Amino acid sequence: MKAFFTSLLVFALSIDQLSSQVHPPNGGTVEGWITCSDNHRMARFASVSIVSLDGKQTVRADASIDGKFQIPNVPAGEYLVFGVYPGYLSMTELYLSSLLAGAAHDPLSTKTLDGFSIPHVQVLAGRTTFTSVVLERGSVISGVVRYDDGGPAEGFLVQALFSQNGLTSPSGLGAAISDDQGRFTISGLPSGVYGVRVDYPDRRSVPLYLGDTPKLEESHQLRIGIQDQYAGVEITVPTNPTELVPSIIK
Repeated sequence: MKAFFTSLLVFALSIDQLSSQVHPPNGGTVEGWITCSDNHRMARFASVSIVSLDGKQTVRADASIDGKFQIPNVPAGEYLVFGVYPGYLSMTELYLSSLLAGAAHDPLSTKTLDGFSIPHVQVLAGRTTFTSVVLERGSVISGVVRYDDGGPAEGFLVQALFSQNGLTSPSGLGAAISDDQGRFTISGLPSGVYGVRVDYPDRRSVPLYLGDTPKLEESHQLRIGIQDQYAGVEITVPTNPTELVPSIIK
């Protein structure tokens, strides 16, 4: 009887091995650690994204408390690895939007961001690829939003709009909500040229742009360098947002 069960176990293992040969895994695993360059600490619970070079494949995972991450079932191919952590550089959205827009110059074609290297991995089916992600501090835009009567504008959505090839994106690369003093801070930005958009708390009123104008094409822009601290941005909004409607129609 013992010999029978031993033979049965060997047969089952053989079938399992044969099945894995007939149906080989079509994806691989990416493992690694994510750390912060300025304090050399693990980026606990940071988000990690791997994006294919053509932008068609994106897989995300969260790091653990010790900064370790594991992304299974990744289709074979070449990927860039991005980390997302408050205050640190992340270009995932900018990379994807540049591909969708068919930008003539891909800002990540050199696999660097503000001179810092972006991890690049080759994923093979059935294999585990190891990598490490080191996060670099991004630039900061900060300032205050006030009503035209001088009072602080609390609860406004403030977005940093990235400008590329002379065009300013209507969607934000970074955002913040103004506090009870009207102050805001947007961090983790790459160097470049930016516009700033402000939306009323109801999100239905006409937005304003830097330069206190409701027209994006008439707005002012900021140029920030690598790991710059651009402070002192001031935007004044009308207490009556309906005043902005005639300005748009003109």
